[in-house]
Amino acid sequence: MKPIENIAVIDIGSNTIRLLIGKFENGLIKRIYTDRAVTQLGKDIDNTRKLNQNSIEKSIEIIKKFKVMAEQFKSDLIIAIGTSALREAKDRDFFCNKIKENTGLSVSIISGEEEAFFTLEGILTNLTYSINPVFAVDIGGGSTEWIYALNNDILKGSLNIGALKAFYNFFKGNDEKKSIIKFLNFLKDIISKNIPSLKTKTMIATGGTSITLAMMDLQISNYNTEIINGHRVSSNKLKQIIETISLTPYETRKKIAGILPDRVDIILPGLIILNSIVNYVEAEIIIVSDYGLMEGVMKNYIKFCYN
Repeated sequence: MKPIENIAVIDIGSNTIRLLIGKFENGLIKRIYTDRAVTQLGKDIDNTRKLNQNSIEKSIEIIKKFKVMAEQFKSDLIIAIGTSALREAKDRDFFCNKIKENTGLSVSIISGEEEAFFTLEGILTNLTYSINPVFAVDIGGGSTEWIYALNNDILKGSLNIGALKAFYNFFKGNDEKKSIIKFLNFLKDIISKNIPSLKTKTMIATGGTSITLAMMDLQISNYNTEIINGHRVSSNKLKQIIETISLTPYETRKKIAGILPDRVDIILPGLIILNSIVNYVEAEIIIVSDYGLMEGVMKNYIKFCYN
């Protein structure tokens, strides 16, 4: 068996489908190509327990496109994973079968705890800073994973709420001020029931919400991993950014530097989730990581070779 060189990971999420093609170089993961597309597969999941029907064909076309890209980069292995939306959807088998028919790819649906584990693995793979203990969160579209690592002791879990799910369940079509109050009460309950009483001055945040936070703090409108990865945001600055967004009329939020057009709907709910966790663990600094789930899956590729 020849050694595996280029590896492609396709992450099928509730809001976004992402592609990472990379390789191992000197113990680190070198990114070769990345891409993403917003499909909002999980927008109706809480009400229907099904994937958004208008997003299924679009998602399959995106996955087909990503497979072609992986082949063009001569990837030795293509790993497709499903997260929150596919964990919950009653029609996930139908969707995964359609992917298999159209692309030949089998989708590995990972649990919330597995997602948290792979996320930490990805963060630690290219960690440019040293923290002990490590408390990390990954705010996705449909769920939020958390993991706490102190020496060899690891606690991890998943909250059944993410930025996209929060928008459709609490914010869409409702008075925003009332929505925020209702959402904060919901978060207080779900966080206290699912995350132990942990305290940490510094936490790591990854995922689209956290990347957008870094871009807003840096006041940049173009994604740049070199300055985003490892960027530090104070808890006070996070609160200021949330206040800025909430005071800006919805129609003009897309003009705020750092908020991409496909994040306008979900950035406020996402940042409120992040801020609620920051308050809960009494963190003073958030370190934004541009590495996470897909890098962790790539690092543990051997676990997906026999699916």
